Amino acid sequence: MAAKNGTKKKASARKSSAGIASPMDAESVELIPRRWWWVLLCVGVLSIALGLVMAAVYSIPYAIDEPGRMNLPFVDEYPTVVEILLPPFFAFFIGGILTFLGELLRRGTMIKNEVTNVAVFRPLPVVVHAAWILPPFVAWLIAMPWLLSLLVRHADAGQDAMILDAESDAVFLIGVYGGLAALMTGAVVGSLFKKLWFLAVVRRFGVPDSSSAFWWSFSFYWRLDVWLVALGVLLLGLAPLPWQLTSAGGTAVTLGGGAALLTLGLLTCTQYFRAGMPLGVGMSVTGGYGSLLTPRRP
Repeated sequence: MAAKNGTKKKASARKSSAGIASPMDAESVELIPRRWWWVLLCVGVLSIALGLVMAAVYSIPYAIDEPGRMNLPFVDEYPTVVEILLPPFFAFFIGGILTFLGELLRRGTMIKNEVTNVAVFRPLPVVVHAAWILPPFVAWLIAMPWLLSLLVRHADAGQDAMILDAESDAVFLIGVYGGLAALMTGAVVGSLFKKLWFLAVVRRFGVPDSSSAFWWSFSFYWRLDVWLVALGVLLLGLAPLPWQLTSAGGTAVTLGGGAALLTLGLLTCTQYFRAGMPLGVGMSVTGGYGSLLTPRRP
């Protein structure tokens, strides 16, 4: 018993020296029972799949023959572009939340302690994490290059030259779906790059034993480094639109701005180790710098 207590004290000392306070240190309560993870995950994935089907069924006919006569549920016979977007986006919104919660609970738990809500989970293996890039990237290929080429062929056939106008609903529709897919692709790429760099730093120098208040907030609390990468890829993903519309200024802005944000995001991703936090931890906005961290020096 004494040896076991001594081991616990040593582990606690190591955790304190790393500047990380365990979320279990205070009295905590499980927010969502872990046993429901498979229900949340299944319903979430099915909702996203339904959203993808609705996006294709609603958008392709509308883009080719806007506004067109449509006999589809949830929309009028001659719908607006907003009505075309609402059903799929509602499914994406609900499905995204449920999938996120289900996957988080599959690999960890969500608890409420005296200060904030905390998520502690097992990080994805690198290979699986990399595979997550494929679904949103394939969605971008379909939403942007393929559908845009479909519109070009439709316009070249002389059926509707205005369909490729910068203010047309068809172009707006492609931009929304293509931008969303590019944003998700960038978020996964940024997260994977951040993980790989952090693991390389830990292998070379060991677990960080200090924390910077700025990087804790920037990189751990708000994940702004990953958001910068996502926004950069979003702009790069939209570049085919101004290129097709022969807008030199728009093309320069999307390519230049996207490259700048992507570079800045990747550079800031390399600084996550300065936050003093491990992978696989998150918290709600009710917390603060002192809620999960007891740094040696700011």
